[in-house]
Amino acid sequence: MLISFIDLAFLFFFSLASLFLLRKVALKVGLVDKPNTRKLHKGSIPLVGGISISLSLLYFLLQSPNIIPNVPLYASCISILVFVGALDDRFDMNFKRKRSPGGA
Repeated sequence: MLISFIDLAFLFFFSLASLFLLRKVALKVGLVDKPNTRKLHKGSIPLVGGISISLSLLYFLLQSPNIIPNVPLYASCISILVFVGALDDRFDMNFKRKRSPGGA
């Protein structure tokens, strides 16, 4: 078996733990989705699910560098896209700014 069940279970719990830790950070730094006329939810919703999953994916890629070719390139691209996405969630960036690093 290429990836063991233990590895997958660890990744699941790593992602779950990072989600709970990042929720607290998101509330402190303002990385939350607030209700408005278009969004009808109640309260501030932390926007860290994608960051948590990305951290788990990066951890897996860096621990298993032979699973796919060019792991550093994939890790760099994932990091840039997650960083730009987090900035967009935090500051509501204009589409021209978002397009430049992630346009390729």
